[in-house]
Amino acid sequence: MAKKNLGFDASQLKQFCDIYHQVPVFDEYGSVSGMDWELVFSTRCKRNIKTKTSQSNTVGGSFDFYQVYEFIIRDDPRYTIEKDMEVRSDSGVFVVRGVAPLENNPNYILIITETKK
Repeated sequence: MAKKNLGFDASQLKQFCDIYHQVPVFDEYGSVSGMDWELVFSTRCKRNIKTKTSQSNTVGGSFDFYQVYEFIIRDDPRYTIEKDMEVRSDSGVFVVRGVAPLENNPNYILIITETKK
């Protein structure tokens, strides 16, 4: 069987990012008193800002395309990344707007985010 070129090298994952999701906070009576962010996992990542040309080709929801960032991370079946989770990287906070397998390597995921307002 011939070795397949997967087109993405793990050495490109030079930054670190933390993935968070919201959890309810309970008071001493057992009722929900608010929401807080809980760390799901930390991983190495590659962060890209989308260019105007690639932004105009994106089909999606109604969010500001000028603040779109893509994160590439290794896929881990123990965790599921969902819309509205947070990615924190290099003192920036980004809201997840979409997740897809990386088209040239299924071992990695592409996370599309926008900066948190």
